[in-house]
Amino acid sequence: MKKLFNILGINFLLVLSIITAIYLKNNNNTSIILKNESTNETNKKRLEELEKELLETKDLLDKEYTFSSKLLEENKKLQGILNDYLKIKAELEEFKELLDNEYTLNNELLKEKEKFKIKYQI
Repeated sequence: MKKLFNILGINFLLVLSIITAIYLKNNNNTSIILKNESTNETNKKRLEELEKELLETKDLLDKEYTFSSKLLEENKKLQGILNDYLKIKAELEEFKELLDNEYTLNNELLKEKEKFKIKYQI
């Protein structure tokens, strides 16, 4: 009887060990699966955050590009106006120089006329 109880006890311990091992193995696999699912969820959330950030950055860059394009067009128009202004300024300076020369010539003629009047006392 004693041997029978020992054999039954050993069998019971063996079956209990096998059941415990199977339970722990399944629990570890479940834990690993849960950890993987948790990691996947975290990665999905992070990916969604990065996509949102990327879209915001794209919108900002689009706005900056649009603003820069408008500014570039305005600068081109202003450059054209400045070139026209510089041409007109150069023409006015030439005209001023011409008028100064005529004024100087007229003054010299008037002085000569005065000298002539004095000389001949007209």
